[in-house]
Amino acid sequence: MEDSPREYDREYETPVSHCARKRLGYNRTQTEITRFVVQLEYKHEGEWHFVVRYDHDIESEFGHDVSEEGVHIDIYRDDKTYRTE
Repeated sequence: MEDSPREYDREYETPVSHCARKRLGYNRTQTEITRFVVQLEYKHEGEWHFVVRYDHDIESEFGHDVSEEGVHIDIYRDDKTYRTE
């Protein structure tokens, strides 16, 4: 998926079921979290796809700046991404 988050310094995946998992990734300095992603993923036809995503990444073309835009959620459905506040 072309708008997938970039790799993070720390990443964790937690199974929810055989076809769902939670993913957390973040980068940090000594004093702050500089980028993060929290998302729910679903396995379909052998590949993982995100269902919902919260993220903060001001350097990515697809990322969001939480301090400017506020908290939001990206929802993936029917091969489209929807953004909601």
